[in-house]
Amino acid sequence: MNRRRLIRAAGLMLALAPMTDRAPLRSRHTQGSPRRELGPEMAAFKQLDILVHDVSLEIGAAAKALDRCAAISSYQRMIEGCFDCHSTYKERVAAAL
Repeated sequence: MNRRRLIRAAGLMLALAPMTDRAPLRSRHTQGSPRRELGPEMAAFKQLDILVHDVSLEIGAAAKALDRCAAISSYQRMIEGCFDCHSTYKERVAAAL
């Protein structure tokens, strides 16, 4: 597989990864729930999830268009989103599951 196809495939695989529910937040809180653990921070958590998903689609589109600069820029934004989310929420969400 050539590099362009590999980058596009990776971007699309990330885009297909399960996301948090994009529906409006509900007040439903259950024991052992990330929603309960994060409380009012759930909206920020969801925004990071949406960012990573959307930027992964940009990576796939940039690779398809052979736009190396756009792919690299989108990749950097995606990694920053991953790092921000994991450094802020990973331990708390994992403990709630």
